[in-house]
Amino acid sequence: MEILMLVAILVSFSRGAYIALFVFFAMLITFFCIYKRDMLKKALAICLCVWLPTLLCMLPERKSVLITCFMNHTVSQQRSTAGRFVKWKEAINIFGLFPATGVGGGNYALASDTYRQERQGLFTSYATNTYLQVAAEKGIVGVIVYGALVLSLIYIGIHQMKKGELRSIVFFSILLALGVREVTFSSFFQKENMMILCFLIMVSLVQPLEDNYELFK
Repeated sequence: MEILMLVAILVSFSRGAYIALFVFFAMLITFFCIYKRDMLKKALAICLCVWLPTLLCMLPERKSVLITCFMNHTVSQQRSTAGRFVKWKEAINIFGLFPATGVGGGNYALASDTYRQERQGLFTSYATNTYLQVAAEKGIVGVIVYGALVLSLIYIGIHQMKKGELRSIVFFSILLALGVREVTFSSFFQKENMMILCFLIMVSLVQPLEDNYELFK
Protein backbone atom coordinates (compact mmCIF):
# COMPACT_ATOMS: atom_id res chain seq x y z
CA MET A 1 0.00 0.00 0.00
CA GLU A 2 2.76 2.45 0.94
CA ILE A 3 4.57 1.70 -2.32
CA LEU A 4 1.43 2.39 -4.36
CA MET A 5 0.90 5.67 -2.52
CA LEU A 6 4.46 6.78 -3.22
CA VAL A 7 4.16 5.84 -6.88
CA ALA A 8 0.87 7.76 -7.12
CA ILE A 9 2.53 10.85 -5.64
CA LEU A 10 5.57 10.58 -7.91
CA VAL A 11 3.55 10.11 -11.12
CA SER A 12 1.59 13.26 -10.30
CA PHE A 13 4.79 15.16 -11.17
CA SER A 14 3.67 17.89 -8.79
CA ARG A 15 6.54 19.90 -7.37
CA GLY A 16 4.53 20.73 -4.27
CA ALA A 17 3.83 17.03 -3.69
CA TYR A 18 7.52 16.21 -4.13
CA ILE A 19 8.51 18.88 -1.59
CA ALA A 20 5.88 17.61 0.86
CA LEU A 21 7.13 14.05 0.40
CA PHE A 22 10.69 15.14 1.13
CA VAL A 23 9.57 17.09 4.21
CA PHE A 24 7.62 14.08 5.50
CA PHE A 25 10.56 11.67 5.36
CA ALA A 26 13.05 14.30 6.54
CA MET A 27 10.89 15.13 9.57
CA LEU A 28 10.14 11.46 10.21
CA ILE A 29 13.84 10.55 10.41
CA THR A 30 14.63 13.70 12.42
CA PHE A 31 11.94 12.94 14.99
CA PHE A 32 13.09 9.34 15.25
CA CYS A 33 16.62 10.61 15.95
CA ILE A 34 15.31 12.90 18.69
CA TYR A 35 12.47 10.99 20.33
CA LYS A 36 12.77 7.34 19.27
CA ARG A 37 16.46 6.68 18.70
CA ASP A 38 16.10 3.01 19.67
CA MET A 39 13.87 2.46 16.61
CA LEU A 40 15.88 4.59 14.18
CA LYS A 41 17.57 1.65 12.42
CA LYS A 42 14.25 -0.12 12.02
CA ALA A 43 12.65 3.05 10.63
CA LEU A 44 15.49 3.51 8.13
CA ALA A 45 15.20 -0.13 7.06
CA ILE A 46 11.45 0.25 6.48
CA CYS A 47 12.01 3.44 4.46
CA LEU A 48 14.61 1.64 2.36
CA CYS A 49 12.29 -1.32 1.77
CA VAL A 50 9.54 1.03 0.65
CA TRP A 51 11.65 3.30 -1.53
CA LEU A 52 13.65 0.68 -3.44
CA PRO A 53 10.65 -0.96 -5.17
CA THR A 54 9.10 2.49 -5.63
CA LEU A 55 12.15 3.75 -7.50
CA LEU A 56 12.22 0.57 -9.58
CA CYS A 57 8.60 1.17 -10.57
CA MET A 58 9.48 4.74 -11.57
CA LEU A 59 12.42 3.81 -13.81
CA PRO A 60 10.37 4.20 -17.03
CA GLU A 61 9.48 7.75 -15.93
CA ARG A 62 12.87 8.64 -14.45
CA LYS A 63 13.41 11.57 -16.83
CA SER A 64 10.10 13.21 -15.89
CA VAL A 65 10.79 12.60 -12.20
CA LEU A 66 14.22 14.24 -12.46
CA ILE A 67 12.79 17.23 -14.30
CA THR A 68 10.20 17.64 -11.55
CA CYS A 69 12.94 17.39 -8.90
CA PHE A 70 14.85 20.24 -10.58
CA MET A 71 11.78 22.37 -9.70
CA ASN A 72 12.46 25.26 -12.10
CA HIS A 73 14.04 23.58 -15.12
CA THR A 74 11.46 23.83 -17.90
CA VAL A 75 9.68 26.89 -19.29
CA SER A 76 6.33 25.66 -17.95
CA GLN A 77 7.81 25.26 -14.47
CA GLN A 78 9.29 28.76 -14.61
CA ARG A 79 5.98 30.24 -15.73
CA SER A 80 4.15 28.33 -13.00
CA THR A 81 6.57 29.63 -10.37
CA ALA A 82 6.29 33.20 -11.66
CA GLY A 83 2.50 32.91 -11.65
CA ARG A 84 2.50 31.76 -8.05
CA PHE A 85 4.61 34.72 -6.97
CA VAL A 86 2.17 37.03 -8.75
CA LYS A 87 -0.78 35.47 -6.91
CA TRP A 88 1.05 35.70 -3.59
CA LYS A 89 1.74 39.39 -4.17
CA GLU A 90 -1.90 39.84 -5.12
CA ALA A 91 -3.05 38.21 -1.86
CA ILE A 92 -0.70 40.45 0.13
CA ASN A 93 -2.12 43.52 -1.64
CA ILE A 94 -5.68 42.42 -0.84
CA PHE A 95 -4.68 41.90 2.80
CA GLY A 96 -3.22 45.42 2.79
CA LEU A 97 -6.55 46.84 1.58
CA PHE A 98 -8.63 44.93 4.15
CA PRO A 99 -6.23 44.15 7.02
CA ALA A 100 -8.67 43.81 9.91
CA THR A 101 -11.22 41.23 8.79
CA GLY A 102 -10.26 40.54 5.17
CA VAL A 103 -12.70 40.35 2.26
CA GLY A 104 -14.69 37.48 3.78
CA GLY A 105 -14.44 33.72 3.54
CA GLY A 106 -14.71 32.46 -0.04
CA ASN A 107 -14.56 35.98 -1.50
CA TYR A 108 -10.96 35.89 -2.67
CA ALA A 109 -12.01 35.35 -6.30
CA LEU A 110 -14.21 38.47 -6.19
CA ALA A 111 -11.46 40.58 -4.65
CA SER A 112 -8.80 39.32 -7.04
CA ASP A 113 -11.05 40.08 -10.02
CA THR A 114 -9.88 43.70 -9.86
CA TYR A 115 -6.47 42.50 -11.10
CA ARG A 116 -7.89 40.32 -13.84
CA GLN A 117 -7.94 42.79 -16.73
CA GLU A 118 -4.18 43.14 -16.95
CA ARG A 119 -3.31 39.49 -16.25
CA GLN A 120 -6.10 37.32 -17.67
CA GLY A 121 -3.80 34.35 -18.24
CA LEU A 122 -2.90 34.20 -14.54
CA PHE A 123 -6.39 34.46 -13.07
CA THR A 124 -7.37 31.76 -10.58
CA SER A 125 -10.05 31.68 -7.90
CA TYR A 126 -7.55 31.07 -5.09
CA ALA A 127 -4.19 32.40 -3.90
CA THR A 128 -2.19 29.16 -4.40
CA ASN A 129 -1.09 29.65 -0.78
CA THR A 130 -3.49 28.75 2.03
CA TYR A 131 -1.81 31.01 4.58
CA LEU A 132 -1.96 34.08 2.34
CA GLN A 133 -5.53 33.22 1.37
CA VAL A 134 -6.49 33.15 5.06
CA ALA A 135 -4.86 36.57 5.49
CA ALA A 136 -6.66 37.99 2.44
CA GLU A 137 -10.09 36.53 3.25
CA LYS A 138 -10.10 36.70 7.05
CA GLY A 139 -7.61 39.44 7.85
CA ILE A 140 -5.70 39.79 11.10
CA VAL A 141 -8.54 38.13 13.02
CA GLY A 142 -8.29 34.99 10.89
CA VAL A 143 -4.49 34.98 11.03
CA ILE A 144 -4.62 35.09 14.84
CA VAL A 145 -7.25 32.33 15.08
CA TYR A 146 -5.66 29.96 12.56
CA GLY A 147 -2.18 30.86 13.79
CA ALA A 148 -3.22 29.87 17.32
CA LEU A 149 -4.54 26.56 15.95
CA VAL A 150 -1.25 25.84 14.15
CA LEU A 151 0.84 26.75 17.20
CA SER A 152 -1.39 24.58 19.41
CA LEU A 153 -0.93 21.62 17.08
CA ILE A 154 2.84 22.12 17.07
CA TYR A 155 2.90 22.27 20.87
CA ILE A 156 0.67 19.19 21.22
CA GLY A 157 2.63 17.29 18.58
CA ILE A 158 5.95 17.92 20.32
CA HIS A 159 4.40 17.05 23.69
CA GLN A 160 3.03 13.76 22.35
CA MET A 161 6.30 12.85 20.63
CA LYS A 162 8.19 13.39 23.87
CA LYS A 163 6.20 10.45 25.22
CA GLY A 164 7.88 8.31 22.59
CA GLU A 165 4.66 7.48 20.76
CA LEU A 166 5.30 6.15 17.27
CA ARG A 167 1.82 7.18 16.15
CA SER A 168 2.45 10.80 17.12
CA ILE A 169 5.73 10.93 15.19
CA VAL A 170 4.07 9.66 12.01
CA PHE A 171 0.95 11.86 12.26
CA PHE A 172 2.91 14.99 13.16
CA SER A 173 5.28 14.42 10.22
CA ILE A 174 2.27 14.07 7.90
CA LEU A 175 0.75 17.31 9.21
CA LEU A 176 4.01 19.19 8.70
CA ALA A 177 4.29 17.85 5.15
CA LEU A 178 0.71 18.86 4.36
CA GLY A 179 1.34 22.27 5.91
CA VAL A 180 4.35 22.82 3.67
CA ARG A 181 2.36 21.73 0.61
CA GLU A 182 -0.27 24.36 1.37
CA VAL A 183 2.39 27.01 0.75
CA THR A 184 2.47 26.13 -2.96
CA PHE A 185 -1.08 24.91 -3.54
CA SER A 186 -4.07 25.97 -1.44
CA SER A 187 -6.26 22.88 -1.30
CA PHE A 188 -7.37 22.90 2.36
CA PHE A 189 -10.37 25.19 1.84
CA GLN A 190 -11.03 24.06 -1.75
CA LYS A 191 -11.23 20.29 -1.27
CA GLU A 192 -13.49 18.76 1.37
CA ASN A 193 -11.61 15.45 1.39
CA MET A 194 -8.39 17.31 2.16
CA MET A 195 -10.05 19.13 5.05
CA ILE A 196 -11.52 15.89 6.44
CA LEU A 197 -8.14 14.15 6.17
CA CYS A 198 -6.41 16.96 8.06
CA PHE A 199 -9.04 17.01 10.80
CA LEU A 200 -8.82 13.23 11.26
CA ILE A 201 -5.03 13.44 11.58
CA MET A 202 -5.35 16.35 14.02
CA VAL A 203 -7.82 14.43 16.18
CA SER A 204 -5.61 11.33 16.12
CA LEU A 205 -2.62 13.42 17.12
CA VAL A 206 -4.40 15.23 19.94
CA GLN A 207 -6.35 12.25 21.29
CA PRO A 208 -5.13 8.64 20.89
CA LEU A 209 -7.70 6.47 19.11
CA GLU A 210 -7.66 3.86 21.84
CA ASP A 211 -8.95 6.48 24.31
CA ASN A 212 -12.12 6.90 22.25
CA TYR A 213 -13.15 3.26 21.91
CA GLU A 214 -16.01 3.80 24.38
CA LEU A 215 -17.65 6.20 21.92
CA PHE A 216 -18.13 3.42 19.37
CA LYS A 217 -19.39 0.68 21.69
